[in-house]
Amino acid sequence: MSRRKTTTKLVVKEEDEGELTLTTKSVEEMKTKLNGFAYTSKSRAAATRARTMRTSTTESLPIKRKRSSSLEEKAATSPRKPKAFKMKLDEPHAAPKNWNITYKAIEEMRKGGTAPVDSMGCHVPMLDARIDQKTRRFITLLSLMLSSQTKDEVTFTAVQKLRVAMEPADANPHEVYLTPAAIRSAPISQIEECINKVGFWRRKAQ
Repeated sequence: MSRRKTTTKLVVKEEDEGELTLTTKSVEEMKTKLNGFAYTSKSRAAATRARTMRTSTTESLPIKRKRSSSLEEKAATSPRKPKAFKMKLDEPHAAPKNWNITYKAIEEMRKGGTAPVDSMGCHVPMLDARIDQKTRRFITLLSLMLSSQTKDEVTFTAVQKLRVAMEPADANPHEVYLTPAAIRSAPISQIEECINKVGFWRRKAQ
């Protein structure tokens, strides 16, 4: 009886070991096969990383498109023709209707000299006989530079402020001190204070 029990135990032990060995081997084989699919969280992360690496590598590569040989031959044999610009109209445009009547009306209206440009325009310094020609031209240039995006009366006031600011303490009332040398030696803060009403005055002060 005891001998039979011992034999039975040995048989069961061998069968158990066989079953355990077989089960472990089959699980490892199944894991190996399943690693290629996204059935587990671990394999899904690995597959995602691999897919991401492949995508980033592919995107970083430059794509070269091969040109057709016929297109290359055509580009080499046919030089590009220069674009022709039309310099003259074949037929001139018709004059605007009643343009001469409008022009005469504007001319008649301007005879009175009532616009701000007549008394405060950039040309006014050129009419001052007390100033020498060189200084007149400089003040006219200065007025034109300040006049962009600015009304005539505002430009005129800014130039007058500059003329006063450049005068020394013992200034002669019959002389004008707004010269290139005076502007060069004046601090930029003083110039900005005189022209801060004109358009883009910070840029113009430079």
